[in-house]
Amino acid sequence: MVAAALTGFLSDDGVVPQGTIVTAVFPGGCQLKCGFCIVRLRKERNTDASNAPTPDFYNSTLRSYAESGKLAGAAVIGDEPLQEAVWPYVSEFLGICTDAHRPSTLVTNGLELTEFSERLEPFSRTQIVVSLDSIGWSHDRTRGLPGAFDRIIHGLRSLSPKSSLFRRLSIATILRPGRLTDAKQVLEIVASLGIKTWLVSPLLDPRLGQPIRVHTKLRPDVAHMLRALGSLAVSRGVQMVLSDEFGLLDETAVVAREVGFVVKRPRSKPSLVRLDAHGRCCTWDEVCSGLSEAQTTTAVRSIADRVMPLHMAH
Repeated sequence: MVAAALTGFLSDDGVVPQGTIVTAVFPGGCQLKCGFCIVRLRKERNTDASNAPTPDFYNSTLRSYAESGKLAGAAVIGDEPLQEAVWPYVSEFLGICTDAHRPSTLVTNGLELTEFSERLEPFSRTQIVVSLDSIGWSHDRTRGLPGAFDRIIHGLRSLSPKSSLFRRLSIATILRPGRLTDAKQVLEIVASLGIKTWLVSPLLDPRLGQPIRVHTKLRPDVAHMLRALGSLAVSRGVQMVLSDEFGLLDETAVVAREVGFVVKRPRSKPSLVRLDAHGRCCTWDEVCSGLSEAQTTTAVRSIADRVMPLHMAH
């Protein structure tokens, strides 16, 4: 999910928050092997610890926005943040948001949720989003790790429904062509766990050098799929929220009015900065336009020269 980092910061009617949203992909990779992983497809992944940005690269950027009063929120999104080697990056990044009284989001594959649940508790302004696209063997086959689904469900069930962390928990699903049954099964899991919010994103085509767009194979079936899922969500007492990427499809708005779910479509262009695991930085426009790797590297320098001194000066 690229643009989906924005979704959690929009109001239901699409009002964009004042200030800049800072999103981060930390070095360390991911235990899973999803074929549709945007971080991998955009070459943002970095598993080379000897050639990775330090936590200060991310934290100094975030802190400059916070100290200038221009931080709208932050998100840890892409690859897997709940790993021991990655936690030093995560904890300080979220801590800066907490101290600044700004909202934040952490997207995780959920494999190590049990291990990290106590460490996540103090970050009271952080929403935890667990990515789950199918169930059982279908999930494990898609994610390339046998036993992954059972570990994720064990972690979700280990959380007390009365805990602060559980109340900040939601499930995110990528809607894929021909996989309506998978999405319905995930929704049933969401309802059975007592989780109230289900975030649905479309499968994207995020190739470098191409503007990010909803995958062409999904478009013919999307209205039918959303009607079915929206009705089921209402019957199960789950709020189905469509990510901002669905705002690219005109048919989504029509179905939303029919079924009654929320489409987080921004009313105006947001201010968003994305920091990747190689130390590169892009603005919202640059990410959505699908910059090439060389262009992205150039963009880092221009943003570092253009944005950071401005905010540090304040």
